[in-house]
Amino acid sequence: ESIKIFDVAKMVEQVGAKAITIHCRTRSQGHKGDPDWNWIPRVKEMVNIPVILNGGVLGPEDAERAFNETDCDAVMIARGAIANPWIFAQTKQLLLTGKYDDEVSIYQRIDLMVEHLRLSCESKGERRGVLEFRKYYSGYLKGFYNSAKLRSELMSFLTIKDVVEHLEAFRSIIQQNYDQFDQNKQQVLNP
Repeated sequence: ESIKIFDVAKMVEQVGAKAITIHCRTRSQGHKGDPDWNWIPRVKEMVNIPVILNGGVLGPEDAERAFNETDCDAVMIARGAIANPWIFAQTKQLLLTGKYDDEVSIYQRIDLMVEHLRLSCESKGERRGVLEFRKYYSGYLKGFYNSAKLRSELMSFLTIKDVVEHLEAFRSIIQQNYDQFDQNKQQVLNP
């Protein structure tokens, strides 16, 4: 009952903003419930700057649907990248070709996770970087063999060295036992 999106969008444009991002949920919704993308075309009618849709873009198909249904100028991807860091490349591929490669191996996930962790530690310091990185383990390892146990073990480490060594040991087990996992190859290597 107190949504002032049109007035705010006009004010933002009048003070010189080059674009506006609209999180398509109310403050009381937070990150819960479905976003209301119907605001995007209505705001686009009110302003002459690009309107960026935010909220509910959890996969490449969501981004494609957002463009098709709302005529937004861009989409913002946030939480969708936590569970799938490849969402940006996959979305670009889908929008350009009409399809995308969704198979990301555990080896690719571990490599990117280690790189991400290193960057986190470089920017925040090792202890803080490792501790704050814990929230990403589930996204990187989701759906893989024994991932709950691995995540639990990773949560106990306080140094990047320990995390990387443990991940490399996990990678080694997967490589050594590939034939043993034959029936679960798709689950192990491609969730």
